[in-house]
Amino acid sequence: MSGLGHALVVGCGYLGSRIAGQLAAAGMAVTGINRSGLVPPGVEPLALDIFQPRKAALPAAEMIVYAVAPAGPAAAAYRQAYQ
Repeated sequence: MSGLGHALVVGCGYLGSRIAGQLAAAGMAVTGINRSGLVPPGVEPLALDIFQPRKAALPAAEMIVYAVAPAGPAAAAYRQAYQ
């Protein structure tokens, strides 16, 4: 872990990937969460669907960025992502 601490970027897609990349470039340890596990260089991937139950806890972090996008245009998708 870097001296700047650890950031957890939940929703490492279009916006979250850019944030994660900037944090990593600044010297912070970063874990990026998305379904595919594809993250920018310097970011540790964690492939999972945050809306599904999981047995393991998420990594500890000093900073959490929630950049999840809704799964579709329906109101239910927005509620799932933001409530």
